[in-house]
Amino acid sequence: MAIHHLHTEIEIDASAERVWAVLSDFASYPQWNPFIKSVAGEPQQGARLQIAVQSRGGKVVSAPPTPSSEAHQDR
Repeated sequence: MAIHHLHTEIEIDASAERVWAVLSDFASYPQWNPFIKSVAGEPQQGARLQIAVQSRGGKVVSAPPTPSSEAHQDR
């Protein structure tokens, strides 16, 4: 089975702190991301997350959370 990698990025007109607040609010994910049904775990470095996704048969692999202090920011 081949492993596929996906890279995506987006420029967001908000502070890193505001973006991290939204991304770490797991309870709200289903409201704005139609592919995520639920997320369980703590948004901290080294934590394991349980993510329930609605996919079409693909395997989902996620990266560990990266706190806002380590997130890439060009400004």
